[in-house]
Amino acid sequence: ALNDITESGRHLLALINDLLDHSKIEAGRMELRPQGFSLSEVLAPVLAEVQPMADRHENIVTVENPWPELRMISDPGRLRQILLNLLSNAAKFTEQGTVSLWVEYAEEPGHGGGDVQFTVGDTGIGMAHADLTRLFEAFYQADSSRARTSPGTGLGLAIARRFAQMMGGGLTATSEVGVGSRFILRLPRYLRSENAGPGVRLVGAGETLDSLIGPAPRPLVPPDLEADPLGELPTQEAPAVAVRFGYMDSDGSAQPGIGSVEDLSDVLDDLGESDDN
Repeated sequence: ALNDITESGRHLLALINDLLDHSKIEAGRMELRPQGFSLSEVLAPVLAEVQPMADRHENIVTVENPWPELRMISDPGRLRQILLNLLSNAAKFTEQGTVSLWVEYAEEPGHGGGDVQFTVGDTGIGMAHADLTRLFEAFYQADSSRARTSPGTGLGLAIARRFAQMMGGGLTATSEVGVGSRFILRLPRYLRSENAGPGVRLVGAGETLDSLIGPAPRPLVPPDLEADPLGELPTQEAPAVAVRFGYMDSDGSAQPGIGSVEDLSDVLDDLGESDDN
């Protein structure tokens, strides 16, 4: 009973926040707060929050992020909000299936930064073309039995796309009934006034680019990572949360692996100790 009350409270808070965000966006009063952060700092709490919903629907959550140390300059709170919305929807509309997150980075020389791409896929119920064409409309909800039994405002995806556009990127979707859905979030690695959406106000963006980004990252790809990380959704058995990651040990050797969110936290602790040294 206590869990039900807690879950209901969280759901109500999410609805209120969606309505507030939508009203601010429509009034042109939404602000972004660029900060320097690593991908792991954003992904770890999102995965931890999504896991209980995935467990309720007996789903496996897999993550492939060869760039755990990659630092971005963007609004980490809005990025978390977008990814949480996409992953929560995937878990909600998938039963005994797979919810997957892939991260890709296309680097550009100098301070151009390139683009970071987050792809969320699932093996859930999918959507018809008619629903897909209206998916990002405010207050629109797909006409399915699962959608009718999962209350919401119909604002989550509309807000997620607007945030992506405000942050200089975009959000697109593909889907097939009975096969699953895939959402692609593309963002510039460095959010600045010249690539932010029209009329977006950046708050607290006075720090220099060099002071925020730190040293250039090195890609670390596990030896068994398929060449195309956006290929077919994985169907093999895996732990409840299978996180594929790579990191550089203190002696300079690559340490790829696959484990749990807790394992990822251990890796982050190791990285922090290396930075201190």
